[in-house]
Amino acid sequence: MYFLLSLNLLNKQVLFSILKLFYTCLRIEELNCIFMRPELFIQTPRLILRSWTLEDRELMKILPTDPGINTFCAPGQYAYRDEADLDVKLAERLSLYQQDGLGKFIIELQGSREFVGLCGVGPYQWDGQKINELGYRLRRSYWGQGYATEVAQAVLSYVFREMKLPEVHAFADPKNSASLNIINKLGFTFQGKLLYDGIPHHVFQLIRKDWNF
Repeated sequence: MYFLLSLNLLNKQVLFSILKLFYTCLRIEELNCIFMRPELFIQTPRLILRSWTLEDRELMKILPTDPGINTFCAPGQYAYRDEADLDVKLAERLSLYQQDGLGKFIIELQGSREFVGLCGVGPYQWDGQKINELGYRLRRSYWGQGYATEVAQAVLSYVFREMKLPEVHAFADPKNSASLNIINKLGFTFQGKLLYDGIPHHVFQLIRKDWNF
């Protein structure tokens, strides 16, 4: 299905991402036997959490425009220069999931399948050390309904039980009281401070053995 990218996007950067995607998506279990990680699909009482596909290009275009997703966010975090750059960013999301089983996944409402936002765990470099960071970004119209807590619980169950991560970190702007409340509900403990995308944040940690949901 990766050949569906339009031919006019075949510049060096896109070709590199496509090749990287093939390399990371295709795992050889035995000689002449190729394995691809199945798409992630998790249901909560009200939501669906799923991995990205090539059919989700239009959702990528929503990310830089929704005010809720971009609140407490570094300016331009979800921006893209052109259609080719958009495909590179989508390929990176596909590649991360195929390689590590991680990523900031798509949240949808059950039933209507409306796009709610993103939630997941992804890699981050902190003090020269690779850690795994929990993140959630919801469209403004879905704030205040408990969706972030609901889907974050499902994500943590997935990464602790299925991916066997030993620990997960979370970052929050100290002015973001809603995110701090979610992190507290999930059982994270305060670890320190850092500059996250140039913005002061508090750092929290949750160890797998302390996960009780």
